[in-house]
Amino acid sequence: MRVQFNTVTYEMSHGRKPRGPGYWGFFFGFSTQEADQAWFVQAGSFADAKKKAKVEAERRGLWYVRVAP
Repeated sequence: MRVQFNTVTYEMSHGRKPRGPGYWGFFFGFSTQEADQAWFVQAGSFADAKKKAKVEAERRGLWYVRVAP
């Protein structure tokens, strides 16, 4: 199953799409009630963090990932 990323909450909070270096957080699941533990990447580019989050989601058997604001 293909992992899908949702960036809407991040974009509403920051007024732009996620990009560049920073501290990136990801939530697995559709809502905070369903969400597995938040998974944080301490530092790095968004592209690298997204790759790591994808691997973690696949490892957990999940397909929906939200970028934290």
